[in-house]
Amino acid sequence: MGHSNINRGLKYCVAIFFATSMIIGVGLGGGAIYVKHRFAGGTEVGWTVWVAILCGGTLVLVGIIGIAAVKLDSLLILVVATTCLAVVCAAFVGFTIYAQVELNNAGREVGQVLKLAMQHYDPSDKQTTLDLDIYQKQLYCCGADGPEDWLTTPYRKLPNSCKGPPPRTLGCTQVISSYVKNTASYALRALAALTGYHCVGLVLCSALTYVCYRKGL
Repeated sequence: MGHSNINRGLKYCVAIFFATSMIIGVGLGGGAIYVKHRFAGGTEVGWTVWVAILCGGTLVLVGIIGIAAVKLDSLLILVVATTCLAVVCAAFVGFTIYAQVELNNAGREVGQVLKLAMQHYDPSDKQTTLDLDIYQKQLYCCGADGPEDWLTTPYRKLPNSCKGPPPRTLGCTQVISSYVKNTASYALRALAALTGYHCVGLVLCSALTYVCYRKGL
């Protein structure tokens, strides 16, 4: 009776895990699709969105397989689900490590991009001029490293978006890099939590697989 209750409790926990994983997958994939259609971004942003969509779809698929395994008491399907989950966990660990490395490097290329854009700041290049003006007005910054950067550009003077109040003494590189790092750190914590959650699920699935194997299902 005691072993039966333990088995039932283990199956219940595994079923909840897979159901929750499916919900996470739907949210992750749906959120990525929304970002893809709502916002424009560079190659890195597009690549990240597609990875998120792939991860979300994978979680949904693994969740369906796992719930089917629990529902049908099938050792074969459970082994497949556990194997897929192990791959997912390994992928999440890899993504977490990669994200940590990228976080350490975040913002290093921002200054180069801003300085290049500043060379094209001119009414004839409306898009570049508008983008830089928006950055400087909304972020209360001026130039790449500071206001003096503008004196080395073809424009050779401070644009109106650099003028206060309040006075803009900080370079946009510092402001943008700080924002990117703060935002990325939250995403990294979420990714680490997601990795830990699925690793716990892998332990539960492995335990249930062993129990089913011992029972000869």
